[in-house]
Amino acid sequence: PMWIMSENMLTFLNSYKMKMAVILGLCQMTFGLFVSLGNYRYFGKTLDIWFTFVPQLIFLWCIIGYMCFLIFYKWFFIDSGKEQPSILIAMIDMFLSFGEDIEEDDLIYEGQKYVQMVLVVVALCMVPIMFAAKPLIEQYNKNKD
Repeated sequence: PMWIMSENMLTFLNSYKMKMAVILGLCQMTFGLFVSLGNYRYFGKTLDIWFTFVPQLIFLWCIIGYMCFLIFYKWFFIDSGKEQPSILIAMIDMFLSFGEDIEEDDLIYEGQKYVQMVLVVVALCMVPIMFAAKPLIEQYNKNKD
């Protein structure tokens, strides 16, 4: 291909490799979660399914899954001839500029602000469930006996 001879070949390849690493990492982490689901089911650990597996899967897909969505969206729907918005800036602003309007240059798609707000709220709601729900339920069951 002609882009091999261009000056920005190294930049293009590094960017492509990083995006592919994120996508493959999401696949690997999702696979690992489903392996743990198999273990939970085999050993009959229903509490672990609902308060470990499910919140971890939701958290993973709300953050990393959304980043992969942005990667694919840019690849397929953003015109490469114009200045492209940064996925890195979008992900940082998703947390640091929560609820604020997104500048026109940084906007990747319509409704991005609201989608990001929902994803952040859902992901943050999963954190106390992952860390506190199972120990509290086990402590309650222990004290009840």
